[in-house]
Amino acid sequence: MTLLSIALSATLALSIGLARHIGQFQPLPALIEALGLYAPEQCGSGRICLLGMTPGYSDWQATRSALLPRARDMLYTNQLVVSLDILPKQVDEIFIYFFQSVDKRALGRVQALFRSPEAAPSVGWLIAQHGAPCGISLYTRTASGYRLPQALITLRYPHFLVNVPLPRDHLDASTRIESLYLHDPAYKAERRLEACRDLITDGVQNRAWAGFAAVWRYASLPRR
Repeated sequence: MTLLSIALSATLALSIGLARHIGQFQPLPALIEALGLYAPEQCGSGRICLLGMTPGYSDWQATRSALLPRARDMLYTNQLVVSLDILPKQVDEIFIYFFQSVDKRALGRVQALFRSPEAAPSVGWLIAQHGAPCGISLYTRTASGYRLPQALITLRYPHFLVNVPLPRDHLDASTRIESLYLHDPAYKAERRLEACRDLITDGVQNRAWAGFAAVWRYASLPRR
């Protein structure tokens, strides 16, 4: 094993160790905890559930009936939206979109949008509960080539992904998640999709997880 490999292994171990340390001591917002967002033992191996519902496992009609009293705004037979309030004197910090699966029987994809950083979980919590992602996607430019106002990084797992904006072009354990997407297990795309890589977006930079680091560090890594 080369010195570079040893150094990289040590860096990864330190990064995950730091995330787990922060995950143990950083308080999790009570309502996020109530969502079951970080209770994989209740949702199936490696999965995330929201409000007790798990894509591909929860029956759609049962899900719809259970969440209907909490739904707001537009409500369709194959979609419902639930908003949640966490912070004092603020409203709608979180919007969760539940969709019927393409198999017409189960709950399909779920999208959670965290509109306030103070009400969103951190990357440290995510790593502490689910370990390192199987891959990351870095976005610094649009498909037309224009540079984005800030870098966006997607942490990818087999059953879900999270999007994280990087206002300081640096990913650390305290960085807050902006959105969470739970995959529909029954969905089979016509275009090639992979859980650990983005094979569709122009200009995306797919990389292996390299811990908490600056954008330039990730951009310099070999492509996946």
